[in-house]
Amino acid sequence: MIQSIFNFRTVAALALTLTLCQTIVANDARKNFIGGTKQSSVEFSTAKFYLTNSLTGTAVVRECPDCDPLRLKVTPSMVVIDRDVSPLPIQWNARLSTGLRKVDVIYTTDSKNIDQVLIYSAQ
Repeated sequence: MIQSIFNFRTVAALALTLTLCQTIVANDARKNFIGGTKQSSVEFSTAKFYLTNSLTGTAVVRECPDCDPLRLKVTPSMVVIDRDVSPLPIQWNARLSTGLRKVDVIYTTDSKNIDQVLIYSAQ
């Protein structure tokens, strides 16, 4: 009887540990290292770009309408992919707008520079 209770507690503790590990991995899945640089990837419900003709500026993005805005830096090396048009990068200019479509942004965590923008319909 004591051994079966011990085995049950051991199995329960292992299951709890596994669940906690999965949660930690899931929460950290958006953060990764690419080429030694720490990057984050976030899906945003709104994104507004304030750009100059030299293709620099700021993007103000929000994960939800009531969420605090995150200000990210735009540089000419930013890659934009419009998934509704092509799986390949598009040419973009100072008039870049995402409209009401969803936006995934991959940015360098330390510098807040945007590396890639993925735009797609919210279907």
